[in-house]
Amino acid sequence: MKTITNTFRVKSGETKILDDVWRFDKPDSQQKMVVKAVVEEGGKVEMKGKIIIEKEAINTEAYLDQRIMLLGKGAVGVVAQPELEINCNQVKASHAATVGPVNPDQLFYLMARGKNYTEALELLVEAFLNGCVDIY
Repeated sequence: MKTITNTFRVKSGETKILDDVWRFDKPDSQQKMVVKAVVEEGGKVEMKGKIIIEKEAINTEAYLDQRIMLLGKGAVGVVAQPELEINCNQVKASHAATVGPVNPDQLFYLMARGKNYTEALELLVEAFLNGCVDIY
């Protein structure tokens, strides 16, 4: 299954609005969409995503995954809204959304090995955006 990944960072004072629509109208299509954002304290993000599977797209497999990592305590206006519109019965489709802070255990682990707070945080942000760690 082909995966499309979109990653971005929202800095303090910035607002990012993402409204993506993926339409499937051919049979046997396969696609996984992963959208990841890191939102700094004072940043805002509205992440909407919609998968539309038309009635002729039998045997389609589609998956939408939205993940938002929050930095600091003041990330406000954070929205993750995945949506499915399925017009065919013979499909596999799902969606997920996760919003959460940096994992404190991962941060502690890196700091216990000599990284200062800023270095450890940036390493975790890069690892999150590149698919190496998650926010669970």
